[in-house]
Parts: sequence; C-alpha cells; structure tokens
Amino acid sequence: MQKYFSIIVSTFLLTFIFSAFSWGAVPLTALAVKSSSTGSHSFGPAPQVLKEVYSDRILWEGEKKRITLAGQENTSGEGIGAPEGMILIPAGDYISGLDPNVGYEECKKYAKSCEKEWYLHEGPEHEVWVDAFYMDKYEVTQIEFEKVIRKNPSKHKGDNLPVERVLWNESQEYCEKVGKRLPTEAEWEKAAKGGRDTLYPWGNEVVSGMANFCDVNCKAYFKAEQFDDGFKGTAPVGSYPPNGYGLHDMAGNVWEWVSDWFDKNYYKNAPRKNPKGPPKGMKKGLRGGSWGNNASAMRSSTRSWAHNNRVSRRGFRCALDAPS
Repeated sequence: MQKYFSIIVSTFLLTFIFSAFSWGAVPLTALAVKSSSTGSHSFGPAPQVLKEVYSDRILWEGEKKRITLAGQENTSGEGIGAPEGMILIPAGDYISGLDPNVGYEECKKYAKSCEKEWYLHEGPEHEVWVDAFYMDKYEVTQIEFEKVIRKNPSKHKGDNLPVERVLWNESQEYCEKVGKRLPTEAEWEKAAKGGRDTLYPWGNEVVSGMANFCDVNCKAYFKAEQFDDGFKGTAPVGSYPPNGYGLHDMAGNVWEWVSDWFDKNYYKNAPRKNPKGPPKGMKKGLRGGSWGNNASAMRSSTRSWAHNNRVSRRGFRCALDAPS
C-alpha cells in the first residue's frame, strides 16, 4: 500500500512542477515569424527572422540575450560590460561617405524623381578613425523622453514609439540628463554600418521587412510601392532586425539628430581621426532616413540637415564615451 501511495505522490509532484513551469515559473513567450516579402536582392531570399516578444521589447534571435524570472534583460556576448541599453562600438577605421553618383542611381531605382545635386554632400569617400564609444541600442522612446523632459511633442503617440517632433536642443538636453550625449556624425555612420561595407545596414539592395520607410503604406508620391514594411507611420522601436553591432532602426523610422553642425563640403577637409563637424553653423545634422522618406534614403551614407523646428520624422538616440 505504501508503495502505491509513493507512486501517486511522485506523479502528483511531477505534474505540479510541469504545470508551474508551463504557467508562470518561467515567462511565457509569444513566438512569431517576421518574413521579408517582396523585393529582390543579391544575397539570396530575404531572411525570415524569429522573434520573441517580452515586456514590450522585441528580442531577435542571434542577439545572445537571456531573460531572468524577474523580467530583467541580461546581455551576454556583444555589448558585455556596456551600460544598460547600450552597445559598445569598437574603435577603428571605416570608409565614410559615398560617391554621389551611387546615391543618385539608387534613388532612380525606387523614386519617380531624383536630382544628382541631392547627393553631392555625401562625397567624397574618405577614411575615418573613430575611438570606441557606446551607442543606444534603440531610438529614444516617448515614455523614456517624457519621464526625463516632462513632455511628449510626438505626433504619432505610443509609449514604445520613437519620440519625434523633438528639437535638437531637447535631444541634447535629454542625453545630458541621463548622463550621455548625442553621437557625432562620424560615430553615427560607423555605428550604422555595423561593421559592414555595404550600401544599407543589411546589404546592397532594399528589401521589405528590414526598415521603416515610405513604402506601399505611405501617402507620398515618391513611395516605393513594391515594398511593405507594415507601418503607415512610425514603428515601435526594435521592430526590425538589428545591424551587425546589434543596433536597431539605424535605417528608417525617424531621422536621428547628431551633435555636428552641418556643412555640405565638410567631407572634403574633415580630419581623419574623430571628426566632430564644423565649429559653427546654421543647421544641425540628421542621419538615417525616416518612415516618410524614399527607400534609397536608408543608405548608411545618407546625410541630411535641418533648422531647429518640429517635424514628425525627427528623433534621436544617445551615445557615451567608452573608457580609454
């Protein structure tokens, strides 16, 4: 009798442990497959990327992440030792800028109207050295911005959407208040390339499902109807795969302010090591393209500029010096 009683108790305990493990002892994870739909490219089929949704952040397979039972994100692999939410960008050389003819030809692939003069400020190509630094993994969100600056100027409202319609001085103020700074234009471009020498962070052709730009969902006349990124406006940060360094949305979603004053001829005489832009100017630099821009603006070399006014395509992320 005692033998049978022991078997029953053991079975009950195993059932209890299995149930607890399945219904709350570990986080339940929703799995989904994000596929790239239309568009051809030279690197084989557009990748299908497995993602896990947890605590309103999207964790892509390959990021080397683990989740504790308390819901905290712990980094292993890339970015180890970096401040929370940041990635270490290693020191080194890279080729900055692009032959303006390349940008012009890319534009003609995806837009009905293009002008060569739009791309003259992207050249000449030149070698740049950047010291190691940390970069925010995601664009600053509205909930993060509002907690620090106590307002939310965004047009497209959502806690986990990138803050937009933000002024340059507001982005600088936010970064300073959280102990960081805006990245330089040279730092931003190195980070965007992700250690690769390709036109776009993911390769040399535009494909669906890699960035948020003006596609079939966009109302602009220059929209690229052959692509579908899934959003009419801004997308929640981290909605697309990371680049080679593990950074999300370095192409599209919102333009990102950099610390530099903008000079269309700066690349012709820029210092090789840690360039910081002109000493003065009238407009600040922007990088990365946005949800409202043509597909070719997703190139890592794309440069833009603006006066300090509010536009729903402009956001930012912060950087931080790495220990020398």
